[in-house]
Amino acid sequence: MSKNRKKSGTEKKRPNAAEQTLTPAQKVAREDLGDFVGISMGEGEKPEEKEAAAREGAGDSLGEVLLAVEEDRTRLLVQGIAYLLLAFFGLFLVLGGIGATQIAQNVAYLTLVVVGLPVAWFSSKAMGRRLGKFARHVGVVDLCERGVRIYVSTDAKRALSVPYGGVKAYKLIRQGSALRLLLSGDWVAHPSGFHFVDINRPFMAGTLDALEEQILGILRAHHVKQAKK
Repeated sequence: MSKNRKKSGTEKKRPNAAEQTLTPAQKVAREDLGDFVGISMGEGEKPEEKEAAAREGAGDSLGEVLLAVEEDRTRLLVQGIAYLLLAFFGLFLVLGGIGATQIAQNVAYLTLVVVGLPVAWFSSKAMGRRLGKFARHVGVVDLCERGVRIYVSTDAKRALSVPYGGVKAYKLIRQGSALRLLLSGDWVAHPSGFHFVDINRPFMAGTLDALEEQILGILRAHHVKQAKK
């Protein structure tokens, strides 16, 4: 009998070191990028594994929702339509540049293509995010009994859930018709050390004073430290 035996086909593949060190926020961001470009971002990733990663951090362990901070739906709709028009403008530049180049036999018109492609790309992405949240009624953030649930994408199942004990400090800054909630902790992937939650309400500015007091009251009640400005 030969000493060289084939490995069993049922042997599980171990995740590499890079996979193990990803934070929940980084996994969510990578999933969004993979869905947008239409490819899998994980090596040998199975559909069930992808689904589990997408739901990570969105569990129901945070308890009852004390305060659900909703989006300004008028802002989402207005900005979504504006980005849609901008995306069409970008496509118009691309098609116009290609047509003008073929007719005039002048490669200088390809400049329109170079400008139009990124305009159409980023505008369509911004449009999809806003209209997606509008259609699915996805909020901004939930302050619950035992933690914070942050909606980082248009899919509520991909929300990032953080217990209050995992929030080292916070900042709440009022800027015009918006509140900027900054949360710090070991789970934050941004180099600044803070996760940015944008509560932007240009059409609901009258609700910000009461909302600010509610957020501060809940965070203080759960002994979350306020960072120095």
